[in-house]
Amino acid sequence: SGQEAYGAFLGTCLVCVWLEVILSFCPPKLLRRAFPPMVTGVCVMLIGVALTGTGLKYWGGGAFCADNSYKRMRVTVGESYPGDWTAPGAYPSESPCAGGNCIPFGKPLSGVCSYSGPSYDKEKNMTMGDRTTCEQFNSLPGVFPANTNPGDSYTKCTGNGQVVLPFGSPEYIGLGFSVFIMLILVEAFGSPFMRNCEIIIALIFGYFIAGVSSYTPPGSDDKLWYVTPNRINNAPGITFLWVNTFPLSFYAPAVIPLLICFIVTTIETVGDITASAEASRVPTHGDVFDGRVQGGLLADGVNSFLACLATTPPNTTFSQNN
Repeated sequence: SGQEAYGAFLGTCLVCVWLEVILSFCPPKLLRRAFPPMVTGVCVMLIGVALTGTGLKYWGGGAFCADNSYKRMRVTVGESYPGDWTAPGAYPSESPCAGGNCIPFGKPLSGVCSYSGPSYDKEKNMTMGDRTTCEQFNSLPGVFPANTNPGDSYTKCTGNGQVVLPFGSPEYIGLGFSVFIMLILVEAFGSPFMRNCEIIIALIFGYFIAGVSSYTPPGSDDKLWYVTPNRINNAPGITFLWVNTFPLSFYAPAVIPLLICFIVTTIETVGDITASAEASRVPTHGDVFDGRVQGGLLADGVNSFLACLATTPPNTTFSQNN
């Protein structure tokens, strides 16, 4: 199951994370030879370059709709009925895929539609309707169900409050541009302290603009808000941090890939500490700096171990700010 797989990932990380802890106790000369500034600098730069594309995806409305903007999909959910209707032939399905007529998603053209049958909820004594998911690539006209309007896309960006628009809509671009403009203004006219905090200042400004902005769909008088308090209002007042647990296990085939990941994390941490020291105009050589590097590696490894115990993936330094 997915929970067992995630537990295996966490358990394997708990073992492999000690590589970074061991490296933190290596002599500084050995660390400098293994991870020279050229290597660490290129690593941090490549991380920043890769994150530029991720930032553009979120600027346009969201990463998921950006990655799937070439698709159109329609999801049809059947009616729900009281009682148990899950016996073969009992549920009155209207889906064209009922009875195994659809091929599940697979190779590029082998599965246009997927189908999941009705399910019975014992607590509610209700049979939840079946679900038909059909994918249509823009280059395949006429595939069921034929969406004649390209705007009817399953790749519309959700998670932006009440506003649901296609990726790259001017409304999303404008909100993201407000953050970009604030970054430039703080960098150009802000004090040294403000420039050190310019990222969070720009994000808070963009959040404020989104909070007071609304969108009115064409032909409607309704105002849709980009920021809604629904999740906060529906959240419990007090909750325990670990509401879910996962069965920890060890997955041997993942050891080598994870060890490589922790080596990359080590390179990233050394580069991040070096860049931070250089930007702070403190020495980047000597015993004090070597102690900072070793302490940073040790903290990164120990905190990654604690993160896995807290059911989250290992953490890493925030190098993209450099």
